[in-house]
Amino acid sequence: MFAMLLKDILSLKKNIITYAAFLVLYTIIGIYAGDAGFFLSISLVFCVMMPITALSVDEHCHWERMQACMPVTRGASVISKYVLALLTLFFTLIPAFAAVALRVLHISDAVIPTLSGQDVILMAILGVFMTALQMPFLILLGVEKGRFISMGVILFVCFGIPILILRSNFISRGTERFLEHIYNEMANHIQPGMWLLAFVTVILLAISILISVRGYQKKEIT
Repeated sequence: MFAMLLKDILSLKKNIITYAAFLVLYTIIGIYAGDAGFFLSISLVFCVMMPITALSVDEHCHWERMQACMPVTRGASVISKYVLALLTLFFTLIPAFAAVALRVLHISDAVIPTLSGQDVILMAILGVFMTALQMPFLILLGVEKGRFISMGVILFVCFGIPILILRSNFISRGTERFLEHIYNEMANHIQPGMWLLAFVTVILLAISILISVRGYQKKEIT
């Protein structure tokens, strides 16, 4: 599995450099604008995009055919994509963790946007949740079909369900942005049971991995 992960990292070296540059840029923008959303939203985007890019490279290089001739299990290949997504989420959340640490230590309070540890943990849970939702579609249906279906599922779960839950209260008021309003309202509903949500998300991730591995093992390579 480590070899598969290393293969993905090396094949995505240029993309990783580009993503790192954008992460630095958005971090600077977030600090300048005083908006903590830049620290968090970019991590979700990268977490979703990295496995899509890795699978696209594999399809372009016909990796599945080469893999069939190598001493590599399909399960290890699938799990490496999950690990890649989770590593991306972790590293892209580093600016957010750093912002929380600087706030706790009372360093540059006037410069660093207001961000709590619960916000970062909630965003990490959301990133794992989105990974669990999209990976089976990408692996079993392919990148072209899988990304559209997975994006539709993610949009419904992350926006459709919150709007249904909030109902008439989903419209933002005052100076609060629409997406920021939805996030804050949902956070108020979720934070009391955050650790239960984290446990459910881990269970969902395990089920997602099981579905992807078993489905990929039965998939016919053409």
